[in-house]
Amino acid sequence: MNKITFPLNLQVQGPEVADLHEALALLGFAIAKSEQTKQRFGPTTQAALSKFQTVQKLAATGEVDAATADALNAVLADMGAFDPAPGGGNDPPVPNIPPETSRLFSVQGEVVKPDGAPVPNQIVRAYDRALCEWRQLGDADAVVRTNDLGRYEFTYDPAQLTQWGRLAPTSRSRCAIRPPTPCSPSRR
Repeated sequence: MNKITFPLNLQVQGPEVADLHEALALLGFAIAKSEQTKQRFGPTTQAALSKFQTVQKLAATGEVDAATADALNAVLADMGAFDPAPGGGNDPPVPNIPPETSRLFSVQGEVVKPDGAPVPNQIVRAYDRALCEWRQLGDADAVVRTNDLGRYEFTYDPAQLTQWGRLAPTSRSRCAIRPPTPCSPSRR
């Protein structure tokens, strides 16, 4: 992955915008396929960039200036996006997942306010739904919180679903994310 350069703003096209799209996608932001294909800085690029700037407490201009490029590059560096791949390529290294965890499933998502601003540090839980019953996925004692960008990830063993009578877990499992109930004790 290449470092993000500046200035970049609406209607700019080229490989620098493709790098920005790759970075924003890595951070979980959606960019319209048409903008990606044309390597064009369009409205969805601008919206994603504005959200990133808001989270980073930068002026939400929707344009890449020096401060925004520095913030993007710092976050990407912390994620290891610029680390060389084993064997010398430019791709980031593929994580070495131990065999016992490779069988785990995950639920990922983002918690945002109606205006699109992220909700950081929110406790979330994942539930599987069967008929009229909701069953919590994963370890009941585990606390999963959203990060500064409002994102979360649960991992759970699919054997938990088979214990509940599911023949096989699928990507179509019905799942819901719920905040804790107001009466539940706070776990910190």
